Amino acid sequence: MTRVVVTGVPRSGARTLAHALAAVDGSLSVAAVPAEALAARSATVGLLVLEPSALAGDDDLAAMRALRSTVGHVAIVVTKVDAFWDWPTVARASRSVLDPSEDLPVFAVSAAAAVAGAVDESGVDALAAWIRGCLAEGPVAPRPARAVPRPASDEITDLRRQRARIVRGRDRGRTDRLAAVRSGLARVRASAAADSAAGLREITAESDRVVARMGARHVADHRRWLAERVHHLQSEVLEAVDDDLDRLRAAVLLGVEPFRPEPTAPASPIVLRDPPPAGAPTEEVVGALLGAASGFAVARFLVEPFVEVEVVRQISTPLALVIGLAIGLVITSVRRRSALRTRVRAATTASLAEARSVIDQDVAVRVADAETVITGRVLRHAERRSGQAAREVADIDDRIRRAAGGTDRRVGASNPQEMSGARPERT
Repeated sequence: MTRVVVTGVPRSGARTLAHALAAVDGSLSVAAVPAEALAARSATVGLLVLEPSALAGDDDLAAMRALRSTVGHVAIVVTKVDAFWDWPTVARASRSVLDPSEDLPVFAVSAAAAVAGAVDESGVDALAAWIRGCLAEGPVAPRPARAVPRPASDEITDLRRQRARIVRGRDRGRTDRLAAVRSGLARVRASAAADSAAGLREITAESDRVVARMGARHVADHRRWLAERVHHLQSEVLEAVDDDLDRLRAAVLLGVEPFRPEPTAPASPIVLRDPPPAGAPTEEVVGALLGAASGFAVARFLVEPFVEVEVVRQISTPLALVIGLAIGLVITSVRRRSALRTRVRAATTASLAEARSVIDQDVAVRVADAETVITGRVLRHAERRSGQAAREVADIDDRIRRAAGGTDRRVGASNPQEMSGARPERT
């Protein structure tokens, strides 16, 4: 025989509470039973489970009546208190509907915490102790609820309290969500800038190592390698930005609307600059002449000590010319390779600066688009909540006026300035 029955409206957490009681005290015979099946059960203790996400309605009231008409020991259990910060206000308002005479005990528990092992912090242990006391006392005759007329003043007080709660929660979360958007986007921009700068520094260092050993035939290969690295860096940075924005969007819009990935703007093309051409032919000729002159001067310096030898003196001039030509060719080749590397380094620096500018622009476009979309959805959600709160407050105002017989003038609830958050002007 089931000695403890747990009932409640669907998705109220009745089954979870039954599992939690069984986990806390295995000697208890607990079952979750729908309200319409209570009459077929012979139980000693009955628990009505309330979820504090909304006030008790007609289904909860019907379940309470069925429970009190079949079970002697009855208690109201408010569950999921760890997920709803305003549960005390909702619990008091629901109790005024279900138990206006306040005959029944009320327990606030977190069944999920008890199932997870945090029994001492869940409140389920106190509920189990009360159940054991009722079982020790034994079955008692059911005690239907007593009809207690409520003064109009009490009803008006409850309605005013409910109205104040609605007004307080009207804009709750909007400021926090917008602040989260601003801080999250700032973090995305900073992270993208750091990743871009680190990648460009790595490309610059590797390019310097390659250019130090570069010849004229390697310029095209270096440009292809640079284009691949730059486009790979652009893809990595933008993919990281898209992932960060998706996570931010999912976190900020949690509870506002289902997450849907947004299409992203295409990456902008990065145009790499070619190394500037070599100098004019006149400059090349002058450079060659200077190299030859330098080589001939060095050759004469090398041959001069051997002029006293007859054979060397006869061929000193041709020998100096040959040695000077060889040295001149070496000097000219080294100068040309040095000039080529300088031009390649300059082109690489300009290309990386252009790449950084394009990547920063793409990141800025993505961040701006995300800010517009997320902020707009948050504000539209706040507007919908404000409109709903205005309608609820207007309805409560009507109920207060009817309860007061049309004489209550302290309502001021459907004031458009109040619902819009504006302050009245002073006169």
